Amino acid sequence: MQRMKRQNETNQVKRVSALLAVVLLLWALTGCSVFPFAPGAAVGAAAPDTQTGKTQSESEPQAIRQTFQLDPDHGSAVRMEGTTLLVSIFASDRDTSWNFESEQDQKVIQTTLNNLKVASAYLSEQTQRYGKELSFLYDWREAEDLAYTAEFDDSMVRQDTEKANLQIVWLCNHIDLSALADKYQADNVLFLFFFNTDTSSVTDGANSELRSWCMPHRHENDCLLELCNIFVNSYLRTMSPADYAHEILHAFGAKDLYFADEGITQDYVNSLHFSKDIMYSTNRNSDRITSELSDLDAYYVGIAPRPAVADEWGLGLSEFDAD
Repeated sequence: MQRMKRQNETNQVKRVSALLAVVLLLWALTGCSVFPFAPGAAVGAAAPDTQTGKTQSESEPQAIRQTFQLDPDHGSAVRMEGTTLLVSIFASDRDTSWNFESEQDQKVIQTTLNNLKVASAYLSEQTQRYGKELSFLYDWREAEDLAYTAEFDDSMVRQDTEKANLQIVWLCNHIDLSALADKYQADNVLFLFFFNTDTSSVTDGANSELRSWCMPHRHENDCLLELCNIFVNSYLRTMSPADYAHEILHAFGAKDLYFADEGITQDYVNSLHFSKDIMYSTNRNSDRITSELSDLDAYYVGIAPRPAVADEWGLGLSEFDAD
């Protein structure tokens, strides 16, 4: 498996560190919400191994400690209850990059924060309808260890789980999940990789339709760390808060409803024409979400019983019923 080059990471640390003083000054003088990202830093200082003299990021990926209990059936994002950490990674790859000196890129970064704010508020409100309490921690202006930068030598803007394996290696090498989750007493942790794609992007390098996607834990894969790839501009449009909420819901088990897939029949998809279900369609507003979380969505994320519509249309079990 290909790994990030150590030299790239070192250069990135120097570049971002040099910008830190300027960024903080601009923030203080203008009130700008720019945050000094931790460039590939783990939570706390990485102590060298006494035998090899290497830090974890220089060695092979190590098993994540189990203080924070990774659920073998549901991964790092278990159920839409309690406290959820949304950890942002602003990633550059062979085809896309972030320029932290660019005013335009800083606006895009600020937009991601706004979208997380709106999406988090929406999801918290929706879970309350089912008698559950859900809160999110995501704001890197208040908690600097909730945002990072990463560089990949490969082309990552793909819907390809093999590429996601490179991201898993990066996460294991750079973020101590247990320490992070324990620090914030989190029940769930989700990693969001942001790629700076442009509005002309319609297809990825493999000529597939370019859409953001999530790799949740499933029974058929062994990925306990759950991540979403957010292509900030894709399919001729900019991602909206509703799109963010849609992807976060995937991590908790929600299913796409705009095409037939395992457990979702074509007849049911056809019945949803003009539906406002957030797993079927998303609204474009930047300040609010008008798409709806249905009883079926709530069932698939484990906060509601199986609705009658699931049996009426012969839909599949949620991952919680499948345990």
